[in-house]
Amino acid sequence: MDASGNVYVADFGNNAVKELPLATPPSLSFAAANMGTQSSDSPKTVTLRNIGTQSLVFPVPGTGENPSLSTSFTLDPATTCPEVLSSGSAGTLASGASCGLAVDFIPRSTGSISDPPF
Repeated sequence: MDASGNVYVADFGNNAVKELPLATPPSLSFAAANMGTQSSDSPKTVTLRNIGTQSLVFPVPGTGENPSLSTSFTLDPATTCPEVLSSGSAGTLASGASCGLAVDFIPRSTGSISDPPF
């Protein structure tokens, strides 16, 4: 493991070392869309896996919600991960479990948007 949290595994069969880029956040690209209109390829889903031995806790944010998304992105109803509001209680993802964050792109302004959804 490196300082960023990426894991390296020996691939003896191919005489190589493979990187598992676990610390690198996922990247999403959406089709162009008019301001206020959902992109034709929404939603896009990012899978979150708990590979640990304990439940993963989604803490209650001071304000807003967890996860927090950038402007022009919203969580789609197909999301299966816990959504935690500042007025609610913490969410959890059991050890060995997976969930999906389904993200919609609905531009709130014109021009190029380079902010990541998360």
